Amino acid sequence: MKNYSIFAILFFFVIYVLLASNNLSADAYAYAYSATSGKDLIFPHHLLYNPFCYLVVRLFDFLEVEPIRILQTMNALFTCLSLLALRLILKKLNKSEIHIFSSILFVGSSFAIMRFATDNECYIIPLFFSMLAVLFLQKFHIARKQQDIILCGLSLAIGCLFHQIVILQWLCICAYLLFIKTKRYFLTFFAISLIVPLSYWFFSFAVNQTWSIKSLIVFILNDYISGVANPPSVTSILKLAPISLFRTFFQMHGYVIILFKQHIVLYSTITLITITFGILAIINIIRFKHKDIIKTYDNGFRIVIWAILLTNICFALLSNANSEFMVALPFVAIILYNLYSYPNKVIVFLSCAMFLWNISVGLLPYRNKDLKSYHKIVEFIKQNPNNIYLLSFKPEVENELLYLYKTNTNNIFYSIRFNADMQRLIIKQNKTIYTDWFDEGFVYSRQNMIENNNDSKLKSFFANAIITDSTIFQSKTETKKLYKVTLLYNGN
Repeated sequence: MKNYSIFAILFFFVIYVLLASNNLSADAYAYAYSATSGKDLIFPHHLLYNPFCYLVVRLFDFLEVEPIRILQTMNALFTCLSLLALRLILKKLNKSEIHIFSSILFVGSSFAIMRFATDNECYIIPLFFSMLAVLFLQKFHIARKQQDIILCGLSLAIGCLFHQIVILQWLCICAYLLFIKTKRYFLTFFAISLIVPLSYWFFSFAVNQTWSIKSLIVFILNDYISGVANPPSVTSILKLAPISLFRTFFQMHGYVIILFKQHIVLYSTITLITITFGILAIINIIRFKHKDIIKTYDNGFRIVIWAILLTNICFALLSNANSEFMVALPFVAIILYNLYSYPNKVIVFLSCAMFLWNISVGLLPYRNKDLKSYHKIVEFIKQNPNNIYLLSFKPEVENELLYLYKTNTNNIFYSIRFNADMQRLIIKQNKTIYTDWFDEGFVYSRQNMIENNNDSKLKSFFANAIITDSTIFQSKTETKKLYKVTLLYNGN
């Protein structure tokens, strides 16, 4: 078959839908709440995502499917549309069908793509428009047609409105067009791009009821001004950069250790096969002679792709090595790989390693296991709303409560950020306390590497307490317990 890479894309769509995550992020529930309630629709850093989700949920409301499942399927669809755009890009590089197939297998199997294709996060749709922009830029690079610049600029403008991170790609392509002698291409691109600031100005007015430039700037930079986006920490960057880069392609998380303890033979076998594929890929890289590299296209297009790769990595690092901002890396990396015509076997072996590993320790546990037990904790809180809850998964629990029951509560505290003020507030309320903190500490994760987990403060707080294991959630499919705690002092 001439186009069997299309079947690979369809295969991934089925995988993403069937293995849609049951361990969703806190943001996933927040966005689903906005989509179902029509509230909190406008967020500056992903301006169109929540309104678009709201429209999608309304459009498919007749299906009587859980709204968050509709949104997960939407992300799976846009992931596969991104893979389709990648396929068109590679075909224009005159790549064989086997090269295209293995490249799609590589990108579709990378953990960053699998993770967000099966969740309800706001990174996949802008990724699709970014890939469309690269495709139209490539067509412009070949034929120098004005319509391709218009479509490239339009794709980037829409992508920027779905998430501000697309501005990085806009800057790279803008710089490329500046170096072209015919300035009408740059002027056309720039004119199309004005859609973004004009849209932000409109939404800023809708929120703040003023057209002032200051209000617009504050609106655009809301996450940084409000403190939602944390400033970069050198320690966090050095600690997390290699982990986040690795995790873009292979899942790495503390719960994997628990999986190994539960199924040592199975996961040891999977690890051995994965390592074998990795070794085969390395052997093929070593055997390949550097002089055999064939560069396709001239430097202009290739430099743009390099710039997109490097700016995305730099921005992710400056965001404390946030892996969410590395979601485009598999796409950009495989385009670069094909631009330099490295051996296809390397990609085949790496793809097999990623697919096996990320399905086994990524998608299947995310689908079939309750890795955090917060679903049951949510139900428990719903039935017992008047207690105090000191939880390591506060954002997830709060947002799921909001999504499922439209209930907002102020009696859930974040154990990772436990401090003296929180301690006084908890004691002052004089209510029964439930916590998941005692369950063998924290599962090792990126969040716990950045945040101070406050073990010593929590130990001091619970030093004089009766601990009752009254609500046991742990089983073969769960990793947390909820403990009832009675303090032996009144806080005086």
